[in-house]
Amino acid sequence: MPRNRFFVWRKPFQAPEPWDPDRPGDLLGNRTGYISKVLQETDRLIRRADLVFFLTANVHTLPEYGPHVVAIILEDQGARIPDYSHKVAAVFKCHGLSQSFNAGLFKYHPYPAALSAAQYLRDTFRRLPGRLRRLVHAHRQAHPLPPLYTIPLGYANQVDLPFINPIDRPVDLFFAGSIAHRTYPLRSPQRWLSTPKQLSRGMMLKSLERLQKHHPDLVLDLEVHPSYASSTWTSPERYSRRMMSARICLVPRGSSLDTFRLFEAARFGCIPVVETLPPHWFYQDAPVIQVNTWEALTALIPALLKDPDRLQAAHQAVLDWWATRCSETAVARFIASRINALHTEPIPSSPSR
Repeated sequence: MPRNRFFVWRKPFQAPEPWDPDRPGDLLGNRTGYISKVLQETDRLIRRADLVFFLTANVHTLPEYGPHVVAIILEDQGARIPDYSHKVAAVFKCHGLSQSFNAGLFKYHPYPAALSAAQYLRDTFRRLPGRLRRLVHAHRQAHPLPPLYTIPLGYANQVDLPFINPIDRPVDLFFAGSIAHRTYPLRSPQRWLSTPKQLSRGMMLKSLERLQKHHPDLVLDLEVHPSYASSTWTSPERYSRRMMSARICLVPRGSSLDTFRLFEAARFGCIPVVETLPPHWFYQDAPVIQVNTWEALTALIPALLKDPDRLQAAHQAVLDWWATRCSETAVARFIASRINALHTEPIPSSPSR
């Protein structure tokens, strides 16, 4: 039985749904496994027993506010400041409060770089009202505003499996996912201009074709889906077994720079090859291989696979990074330490409404 209370909050005019991290059910879909384990440990580590946690994707409203309320925002690719950030004890959110843009891409692919820059500027502009609102509240309030913290996405479509030593894995390179997020209607600009996700992943596929042509002995496990929705239909066990069989996992950007695939790869000890990462605390010094262009795969992958010592060291560094920064235990400790620092005395809770 949790010491504090947990609810899933979807949208206004619907009652918050009681949620037990010890018996999470399927209220959160494929997100359940990771966040339930995080909050089980968090509930054990925090000193207070009067808190109300709302798990949500809603950055505009909550069903209740006060110094006893903690918001856990699981989905916000716009990286916005919640409207209610000044009315709760703390906010912990995936996707953080800012994104990044890889200016180095202009050197290799000007059009994809320009499209990514346009998206970055658009999202930055959309974040301005929230930032201004928080500045106003900071000016009006005599005491500091409640803190905002970024937490990892964690894994989604993944199950627990016996660990295979990376050196003994039969697959060199793995990717399974969509290229286009969805089929856009004729009137949509994305239909004619494409999207940063689609361009990035298309370039990755072309680089893989060249890589396979020059290195036919490379063992590549590649599965491309027509849309993000169809990729989620893949059996979690099948997806997990394929990832556990691979040494290196390609992690192209999606609709945002944060992706579940990065954390899933790290959890299984696959070496992630990534593009630009957001400026989140857990990405600092992350032992990933970062590329400005997917064309770098042609030289990068064969060189890595030919060096067993480097390969083993990279695998171990990734596992250590997962354990200390992104695992359920590490994130629970992060959340609990921040909550424990909020108040010296617990504040009586009020009933959820």
